[in-house]
Amino acid sequence: MRLAALLLGIFGGLSGLSLAVYGHVAVAIVGGLGGMPTGQQDAAKLLLYGLPIASFVGAGLAFSQAGLSALLLLGSAAGWYIIGANFGYGFNVVTATTMILDGLAGLLAIGAAGSQTKSQDSSDIRVSRIQIDRNAYEVDNSHGPEVGLIAAPQSGYDARKWDALLKYDDELARIAALLEPLGKKWSDRLASDYLAINDKRYLPEIARKIMLDARAERDREDAERQLLEAHDARIQADYAQRLEEVRRTAPKRIAGGLAVLAGIALVGAGLWYFTPYFRPGPNPPLASTRAAQNSPVASSSTPSTPANLPDFAYQLPEKYPGDMAVLRSIIPDGLKSVEWVYDLKGVASALKTIEWNGKTYRGGSVCKPHDCGANMFVFLIALDGSRAIATLKSDTIPGVQSVTLGPFQSGEFARIQQFYKEIGNN
Repeated sequence: MRLAALLLGIFGGLSGLSLAVYGHVAVAIVGGLGGMPTGQQDAAKLLLYGLPIASFVGAGLAFSQAGLSALLLLGSAAGWYIIGANFGYGFNVVTATTMILDGLAGLLAIGAAGSQTKSQDSSDIRVSRIQIDRNAYEVDNSHGPEVGLIAAPQSGYDARKWDALLKYDDELARIAALLEPLGKKWSDRLASDYLAINDKRYLPEIARKIMLDARAERDREDAERQLLEAHDARIQADYAQRLEEVRRTAPKRIAGGLAVLAGIALVGAGLWYFTPYFRPGPNPPLASTRAAQNSPVASSSTPSTPANLPDFAYQLPEKYPGDMAVLRSIIPDGLKSVEWVYDLKGVASALKTIEWNGKTYRGGSVCKPHDCGANMFVFLIALDGSRAIATLKSDTIPGVQSVTLGPFQSGEFARIQQFYKEIGNN
């Protein structure tokens, strides 16, 4: 979890840097236009660059301070969300990637913090058990002089008198030499106890008791040493096991992290490609609409055009209702249910006026949406409202292949075909 939080936090910080640069430029532009005071500009820039720095710091703390790492990473994700909601970034593939990376890294850091707490608790339990095991080797002095350990006596005996006794009493010197390998502590105890009693009859018992106590202390020290060695061995084995687990699972974790990043990138690319609203910058649907308005063919769903752009055929019912009424008068009842013919709700050309045989005509063309090639309606309407003519070609309307509508006169069929070519080439 810590490794994944580290990697995702680094990638989130790198992604956040691009947002920070973009935001820096946006703040500078808005401030230069007088839309933001200088103090607010500085604060905004500090916040923009502070968020990716928080991502990097949070990623760096993933192994040592998982709780603080989670706080920084989740705070960075929340910060980008707030900025996107309030300062016009919008929700696009860049902001979504940054928020998702920081958010996932923060959640993984929370999981790592929980596992760290459990590990610490288990470690405390092991230490407590070790302490209990060590206490089990302590000897209870309440069980009598044969079992209890006697504290090292103070060397407050008369050293000159003891040296004299050792010099002139061979038996005492032999017992002192026997106990000497046990250490000065026990030699001093022999001198202290013997001089305190000052009765040679107790010398064998004093020597035996000293040897028992020395043996008990040695056994206790050996037990403690073995216990500590076993504890160190368990710690080393546990560390080696964890190291081996990390070494064994690291490739899978890295591959999993890369797979997650690849999935996020694919989702973002899909949103980028299939959903124009997720793209940063100018609104693509609006840009597409403007491009369509400047072309000779536009869809009936395009909004009304400005005055400096041409009108389109689908706007005829709204802008020129009189002309539309004249055109509908030549459409038979069987075609009134066909919207792209009767209401001109289809892919439309720009409206064009022509002069012909002393009359001014307004005309255009409309085709069936998603099937323009074999379904086309071309019309001409006299501006004085006296007449209208049209041609209709369709392979989807029953009984219609190619028909003319309206009172055609000599040469008008050829003229309307020529008109269709004219508007198709503009």
